[in-house]
Amino acid sequence: RSEERKKIEANLKQGRVSGVVSTNALEVGIDIGNLDSVIISGYPGSMISVFQQAGRAGRKGQEATVTFVAGQNPIDQFYANNPDAFFNAKPEEAILGIENPYLLESHLLCAAAELPYRGERDRKYFGENADDIIADLKNRKLVSSTPRGFVYSGVGNPVLEHTIFGNIGKTWAVICGNTTLETMDDGQAYREAYPGAIIFHQGERYRVDKIEPEISTIRVRKTADNYHTRPISETDISINRKEKTVRHGNLSVHYGDVSVSTQIYGYSVLEYDRIVTTEQLSVEPRTFQTKACWITIDDDAPLTAENLAGSLHGTEHALISAMPLYVLSDRADIGGVSTPMHVDTGCPSVFIYDGVAGGIGLAEKAAELFPKIAELAYRIVSGCKCETGCPACIHSPKCGNNNQMLDKAGTVKLLAYLVREMK
Repeated sequence: RSEERKKIEANLKQGRVSGVVSTNALEVGIDIGNLDSVIISGYPGSMISVFQQAGRAGRKGQEATVTFVAGQNPIDQFYANNPDAFFNAKPEEAILGIENPYLLESHLLCAAAELPYRGERDRKYFGENADDIIADLKNRKLVSSTPRGFVYSGVGNPVLEHTIFGNIGKTWAVICGNTTLETMDDGQAYREAYPGAIIFHQGERYRVDKIEPEISTIRVRKTADNYHTRPISETDISINRKEKTVRHGNLSVHYGDVSVSTQIYGYSVLEYDRIVTTEQLSVEPRTFQTKACWITIDDDAPLTAENLAGSLHGTEHALISAMPLYVLSDRADIGGVSTPMHVDTGCPSVFIYDGVAGGIGLAEKAAELFPKIAELAYRIVSGCKCETGCPACIHSPKCGNNNQMLDKAGTVKLLAYLVREMK
């Protein structure tokens, strides 16, 4: 919460605390000139974030130390084993998904709160659909028409109520007793705050006791249990419309509009990385429309019926792991589905989709940069010394079935095949 952040920053500036452990919340918007050291625990998802976090220290021109502690995931281990690649890495390509109606609505509300929206002047900035969205906002009494243009007429400050990715669905409050700990959007609440889940806030563990959907509230209680939880889920994807195909050599990468449906049917209880037990759940599925790119695998790929599913699954994980090095994104912004036989394509397929409803351009950019992404994925997996797969190559912390049905040898063969096909 903002008041907590202000208090922490003030204590740090005034020397009442000598160090702070933080998420990337302190990556920007903080200027404390006497900071001597930054420790980056795990690759933060982009080189832009690396530069931002490293730049918190030494701001008065004094010498400072920046330490990068690699985690166990594929990108961390790739950089740990290839330090030259880390120090020579360039900032990723930023994506602006201005055609996403959810995102555009939020940005139009914020813009209209600062300056009246006038279609003849502003349409070129917000796109051809902006006028239709403004008309809908007017009907919902969120903007009003004036001689100067459309102005914001809602309650409160839209800048504080809307995220940069737009407000999609409800905003959930996480409450312990009478205290609101944090808020979550629909997607985060579904992934992280299911009944029985352990969530973390300022280093403390809280267990989800009750969900009250009618008032968008998640009730939690503090717990001393030394474990965490991971959802067990299944995701299906259907193609609504193929919008284009990008050819890379002999490989076609398709892109279009899809529907994604995720069903959580349980969760694992873990102590560190060891699964202690699993619990079953009955939770309604979450379905949303977004954008995806996908490939289909021909019969000449070096796979067998026995290793097909595991090879596709491992390739899906590897591509998602490699993607943030070329497309500015967080791993949480990307999802994937792989299947030996997809109902819409009629053949083995691997999908990568935007985790934000409506899409924000990530999958579209991945379709364009697919050769680079696949090449890096191949280098990561083939260069890992494990035998059957590990967190440094094809295991994913987001995997809905706890990284079951993975075949490392088949993944290496399939990725090598894809790289060859694109040359």
